[in-house]
Amino acid sequence: MNKLDITIHKDLGIPTLKLTGRIDTLTEPSFRETLFKTIDQHNTSIVLDFSSISYMSSIGFRTLIMAQKNLSPEGGQLILSGVSTYVKEVFDISGFTHLFCFTESNSDALQYIQQLNK
Repeated sequence: MNKLDITIHKDLGIPTLKLTGRIDTLTEPSFRETLFKTIDQHNTSIVLDFSSISYMSSIGFRTLIMAQKNLSPEGGQLILSGVSTYVKEVFDISGFTHLFCFTESNSDALQYIQQLNK
């Protein structure tokens, strides 16, 4: 069964979306809606916790690229934390790695954002 659970919390005022499950054709609409609502709330940097994502299809990559394009003019960025080796390889193969910041953990992501804001 294809399922995606999304929980949102803020650390140091920065939203983190904890993603659990799969991002595919069936689950992408709820992922897109949640992500873009978060962007629309005037958040410039957003952490996406991928540590519990087992699979992401091309439509998930499309959503991430659209979101990054929306954040870029404002100087914002998506930070992807805990991306599995499998999902990271797909980023590498597709040539999208350079568009995003990848960190090992959410705490690393928050430290990265704090450095940007100095």
